[in-house]
Amino acid sequence: MYILIFILLRLMGKRQIGDMQPFELVVTLMIAQVASEPIVNGDVPLLHGIIPVILLFFIESIISFFSLKSKKFKNFAIGSPSIIIKNGKLNYRQMKKLRIGIEDVIELTRNAGEIELGNVKHLIIETNGKPSIITDKKSLPDILIADGKFMRDIYGRRGEATLKKLNAELRKANINTIGQVVLAYEYDHKINIFAKEEII
Repeated sequence: MYILIFILLRLMGKRQIGDMQPFELVVTLMIAQVASEPIVNGDVPLLHGIIPVILLFFIESIISFFSLKSKKFKNFAIGSPSIIIKNGKLNYRQMKKLRIGIEDVIELTRNAGEIELGNVKHLIIETNGKPSIITDKKSLPDILIADGKFMRDIYGRRGEATLKKLNAELRKANINTIGQVVLAYEYDHKINIFAKEEII
């Protein structure tokens, strides 16, 4: 049983517990619960632990596969990052949605190494629950294309000039369709493009 769980967890990926998405954590906890039954209870056949563990692994694999293929399914299964502070202003709607108060926001920024809330330009709660902080000294990259799909402007700052610059960079890189692009983003007024063949 130990060898089976070790192999399946290795196949599931290299994420640490703190970096797991909610569904990954649920599957991992369920695998631990199901696998312990034949070990703790000698009356339970080993096969009654092996089959559910393998089934849970396939469920996790299916969710991961469709999360990569469909943005809507990914948002449903994993969710999307929540912007708590945007351009130095608190987003009370997101705070209420995540059930966090101002003291929690201060704690999040303090744990991330920023004790002065006034220095925080953007505070984002990632899908794994960890905070990402961008201070006034840094700008936030605008993700234009991810996994061959054009991304919406979640920061509300994208202009027509950015789209023209993106099209110019795509032509310069001899990219005909955005399906060839793994990642394209604008940072510090510069467009960065990673095509599929460039990723190792």
